Amino acid sequence: MSLDSRWADAAKVYRQALSLNRDDRYPWLWLAPSLILSGDDDGYRNHCREMVMQFGSTDRPDVADVLCKALLLKPGLIDLTALPVQQLRDATTDSNWEQFRPYFCAACALVSYREGTPEQAIGWTEKVGSWGPPGALAMLVRAMSEHQLGNAVKAMEFLDQAEAMISVELRTLGTDVWKGELPTTAEVGIDWQIAEIIRREASRVVTGSTK
Repeated sequence: MSLDSRWADAAKVYRQALSLNRDDRYPWLWLAPSLILSGDDDGYRNHCREMVMQFGSTDRPDVADVLCKALLLKPGLIDLTALPVQQLRDATTDSNWEQFRPYFCAACALVSYREGTPEQAIGWTEKVGSWGPPGALAMLVRAMSEHQLGNAVKAMEFLDQAEAMISVELRTLGTDVWKGELPTTAEVGIDWQIAEIIRREASRVVTGSTK
């Protein structure tokens, strides 16, 4: 069984979960990376449109976080004005959402980068720290933003730091380098999948290739 077919099987499972409760944001979030990793770009594009229809008017910052991360894994597919960006940004200074702050700030960094404002994106990355998936995502956005500003050395430094955080199992899964059993969910969980997808983009942007 190929890697693509495994990711496609995962996407089928998430579609089934989504059909049971379309108001639950998590199956929507889980499905998005699986579509990209399985190579189903058309499916991902349609998924983005459906997510905007389902959650675009939300006033919940945790839902806004999911929406922005899931829909911005690829550039140029979504009208950013259709996303609840302000709800997400406002929540980064709301003490009621303190435990989610690194995730929200990392998502805000990605939004700003997609908006074409690399300086603002860098500002958001500086609020995240270097812990776990949000730290890796922030560093990848920082790498692309520094590259866009012409800071090649800094771009490479942040790309290298982020790549060191992402598990080798996830980064090499499905390549000739990967061997053995499938990695654990702790190594390839949804937030790490998001980071890996952005890593591939950052590698293309900063180095011109995908390692």
